Amino acid sequence: RIEIGEIETLLNEHPVLQAAVVVVQEVRGEKRLVAYVVGKGQGAGGKEQGAGGQNAASLRAYLKQKLPDYMIPAFFVQLEAFPRTANDKVDRNALPPPDLSQRATALVAPRDALERELCAIWQQVLDAPAVGIHDNFFELGGQSLLAVQLIAYVQKALGRELPVALLFQAPTIAELAAVLRQQQTTPAWSPLVAIQPRGAKPPLFCMPGMGGHVFGFYTLARCLGSDQPVYGLQMRGLDGRAAPHTTIEEMAAEYVAAIRERQPHGPYHLLGHSLGGMVAFEMAQQLCRAGETVAPLLILDMFAPPLQPEIDAAHADDPSWWSTLAGYLEALTNTEIKLATAHLAQQTPDEQLAHFQQALEAAHLLPAGSDLHQVRGMAAVFRANQRLSYTPQATHPVPICLLQAAERNAVRESAYPREPTWGWSRYAAGAVTVSVTPGDHFTMLIEPNVQALARKLLEGQWQIQ
Repeated sequence: RIEIGEIETLLNEHPVLQAAVVVVQEVRGEKRLVAYVVGKGQGAGGKEQGAGGQNAASLRAYLKQKLPDYMIPAFFVQLEAFPRTANDKVDRNALPPPDLSQRATALVAPRDALERELCAIWQQVLDAPAVGIHDNFFELGGQSLLAVQLIAYVQKALGRELPVALLFQAPTIAELAAVLRQQQTTPAWSPLVAIQPRGAKPPLFCMPGMGGHVFGFYTLARCLGSDQPVYGLQMRGLDGRAAPHTTIEEMAAEYVAAIRERQPHGPYHLLGHSLGGMVAFEMAQQLCRAGETVAPLLILDMFAPPLQPEIDAAHADDPSWWSTLAGYLEALTNTEIKLATAHLAQQTPDEQLAHFQQALEAAHLLPAGSDLHQVRGMAAVFRANQRLSYTPQATHPVPICLLQAAERNAVRESAYPREPTWGWSRYAAGAVTVSVTPGDHFTMLIEPNVQALARKLLEGQWQIQ
């Protein structure tokens, strides 16, 4: 287990630094590690180089020799002196917030027109005053809806349709520009997304919740280290072209076929968050019926089946579900989305979709006049998932590990008020391992809570091996 104090100790041992403090700061709604450093004279870079020059790059390289990537601060802020309390202690609450001009990597300017155009798009989407061609989209605070927004801007600028998951393959401007130069046609859609494909360990396959995107697993993959391959399974229909799955069983069957192309035989390591927990369980059932073995199934904050649809037939056409989707995106982006819900009832489905897109554009979550396909796909997948039902039949017992968010969800607990395993014990081979991890249903997968989750997966009975 690595504590913030250990990062501070390592920085304070650096010969060019007089002192260092590391804190967790909220940057664009994401909690990020920020290192505040005071140099010895101008040795740490001083104002001439600033925290974004060679100093930050060298400090980052220095820490990478001793710490895993997820413990490397996202920002290094150079100060002449630390603010002090009346007792002459460092006043951590008075430390200035970082900005994107204070960078962990050196700024490299675009080299041609395509990279200049991409830099301008990234600056707009990420609200960044300066972006270099080697900056990583995810490390700058990128998440699922920002990815949809960024790809929408790129599509509009270039007149080409692109998959959102392309950002995993090319998370920097230089890499994305290289892919765009090489690929003149839209790559074939696949449910399997390589989030972190390298490493000698068996791959971990991750199934997302209601939204269907796999971007939420990026930080977890980084925290698990460079030796752990991590793949996500994105839901069909996110491109706005194909129809979403209508059953858990068919979704699981497509996912099983995809992971077996990557790993022909088990044991298979499966992780499912929220609704993805149901999908992971059904995948385990199908793999067992095929004679394969499954490692302990990792369920993140989800109760056991049966699953009842959130929208019944009597309310299938009620437009209020748009408000539910808007609330989901508001929680994800910390941005208010204003919908005229009373007006939706008088609109056709296409008009409702256009109204929802306009609300996203008004909230600056999508570019004006962007392609409707990404919005249609996101809405269609969310809608289809609200209608899913699932009651497993003739199940094979499988080992199950349930990781519950510390900030509990009353809806989930109400389903099994006196059952600590939330009903999973009826399907488990042996006792269900239950553990509590920091955060709520969503924040358990983001900094700093995801670090504790990753440690559980790297240690003891959770360990992938």
